[in-house]
Amino acid sequence: MEPLAVQIEKAVVQLYGDPSNSDVTAAEKWLISIQESKEVWSVAWQLLERDRVEVQNFGALLLKNKLLKSWNEVPEDQYESLRFQIFQSIMKFSENGQPKMVLTQLCVAMVRYVFHSMPTVWPNAIVSVVHTLSSSQAQANLSGLLELLKVLPEEFEASSDNAFAGKRAIIRSEINKSQSTVFGFIEQILLSNSSLNIRLSALKCLTSWSGFAPLLPELRSLVSLLFQLLHDQQLVNDSIEVLTSLITNEDCYKYPTAVKEFQLLLNSKSDFIQTLLNDTDRDNDLCSMMCVLVTETSVTCVKSLTADINQETTENCEESLETLTLLLRFTTLPGHYPTDEKCSEITFCFWERFLGEIESEEVSKQEFLLEFYEGILVSLVEIFPIKARYPSEEEWVESWSEDEQDEFMRYRDELWDLGESIQLTMHYQFVHHLSLTLSNLFSGQSPPLWQDVEAILFLLQVSAGSITEDTSVFFQSTLSLFPRMPSNNTLAKSALRLLGELAEWFRDSPDVLLAVLPMILDNLSKPTLTASAALAFRDICGDCHGVLANSDISSIVISCQLSLIPVFHQTSVPS
Repeated sequence: MEPLAVQIEKAVVQLYGDPSNSDVTAAEKWLISIQESKEVWSVAWQLLERDRVEVQNFGALLLKNKLLKSWNEVPEDQYESLRFQIFQSIMKFSENGQPKMVLTQLCVAMVRYVFHSMPTVWPNAIVSVVHTLSSSQAQANLSGLLELLKVLPEEFEASSDNAFAGKRAIIRSEINKSQSTVFGFIEQILLSNSSLNIRLSALKCLTSWSGFAPLLPELRSLVSLLFQLLHDQQLVNDSIEVLTSLITNEDCYKYPTAVKEFQLLLNSKSDFIQTLLNDTDRDNDLCSMMCVLVTETSVTCVKSLTADINQETTENCEESLETLTLLLRFTTLPGHYPTDEKCSEITFCFWERFLGEIESEEVSKQEFLLEFYEGILVSLVEIFPIKARYPSEEEWVESWSEDEQDEFMRYRDELWDLGESIQLTMHYQFVHHLSLTLSNLFSGQSPPLWQDVEAILFLLQVSAGSITEDTSVFFQSTLSLFPRMPSNNTLAKSALRLLGELAEWFRDSPDVLLAVLPMILDNLSKPTLTASAALAFRDICGDCHGVLANSDISSIVISCQLSLIPVFHQTSVPS
């Protein structure tokens, strides 16, 4: 009978051979069942010596799985020799030209060995691993060590429902004790003359570990170094990813001083960010990553951006303004979303949160914050009609894909949501700006583009349900321009939706309602606008039945009857 290692090798080759071979299923079942055998502990090492990558990988897989499920099969007097064998294999497969997937499997195996050994069998196991694999400073050893450190947090996250579930607290405690060693080791690599691949691996490892570590004071020099690496074109993406992971750690609030230092370091990159955004060949993916970092930092600092700003001290004022100015640059990026830019939408979550914080303050503090941040908030309001604007009809039809059109429509919905947050704290300023912009469009020598007008009518719907005595005049001004509106179906639909949203206001402004009612009734009979007109008319009937009862009922009935004629013709059965 053939040795078990030979049988397994043949089965693996068969498994990864011709998928149409009927023996593949049988080989797969046998390979799964054989993993229960104690004999595979020794067979795994034999498979790792084979030439075929798939066979080597299966050997590492066997070892990894046995360490998860069958630790009790390892005699105590063999713990150290098993550890040595895994170390040796990691060093071997860390060398250039060796398959990365085998190295990863072996690193997972070592992590599982480490977890089993904590804390009594192998005290300070993680620190020992770092010292063992980094002692020679060989690039190959560093590669293996960084891969091992990268998969360790991933294995911990997966441990909630496997053999380590019962000792997660112990493992986490050991991980916490090793953090200073791990982060210090990674910082040394980033400061060294190591190869680009090694430094990239160090950053990926750091991203993996950042979930364990909020902005601890001990990380001050490492965080500063990461901000310096933003200027390295080869490392900037990974550096941003690490910084974002650090600032989004749920425990950051425990370290306000470290968060403030992080904010100041980010503010110091204002020129770098401006250069990035102004680049004619702008890297949109990099811009989006940077936007996420600025947004998440602002979200983490959101309470200090409001609670720490007061009339008594200006200690945090400049820093807060600088942070919001940075964020505003991404919100106001020129061009249409999503074809020209993809950053503005990322920032919306912060602005909603920020405005909510302002609204939650007492009235006197609200007024102070609105005055203090007036320049920022006015700029935010001013960008709304620009960002909500449709592209030209030619672009929309010929250049935009269906997915891009759908993204834009979702983006407008998010603009609406943000508009609701703004108008709660800045209702007057919001409506005033939209009304003034609309008036300016019609004051020029040439007629306005329908896209510009439609964007404003779309946004005015946000405030239509909360009109005050101060803003009522702006809506009257808007409605007075309706007869001069450009002819366009999309614009007409937005106008009709606005009229429907104004139903409650019309109840107290009957003269205005009677002036615009003919427009609604006329559009009931236009096939492309019937639905929009009917919805607007329904809303008005619900809120303004008293006004309508005193109007010319016969003209209303006739308009409704005329609108039903096309429907009657479509549904009637020929005699």
